[in-house]
Amino acid sequence: MYTLKINTSGQICEIALKKSGKNIFKKTWTASEKTAKYAFEILKSLIKKYPDLRENISKIEVNKGPGSFTGTRIGVTIANTIGFLMGEKKIIAPVYATKPKITKAKKKHLKI
Repeated sequence: MYTLKINTSGQICEIALKKSGKNIFKKTWTASEKTAKYAFEILKSLIKKYPDLRENISKIEVNKGPGSFTGTRIGVTIANTIGFLMGEKKIIAPVYATKPKITKAKKKHLKI
C-alpha cells in the first residue's frame, strides 16, 4: 500500500510517495505561480511510473500549514480530489497552527 505526501504550503514544495513505510519517490520544487501545474505533472508521472498506484493509495498526507494560504489550498484541493476520485467521502480540511486573530474595527463608522 502507498502513502502519498503533498506539501505545497511553503517556499519549498514536495510530493513524496512511500510504499510499506519506505520512501520510494520524492520531488521538490520552489513555490511559484505554477505550483499547481508542477504538482499535477508530478502526479501524472507517478501514475505512469507506478501503474498500481491508483488502486493502492491507503493514505494521503497533506501539509495543512502553517504556510501560504493559497499553497495550502492547492495541496488540500489535490488531496480532496484524489480522495473523491477514489470514492472516499472524507474531506480533508486545513487546520492552522494558531487561532485566527480577529480584532475589533479601529475606526468607528458613522451611523446615519
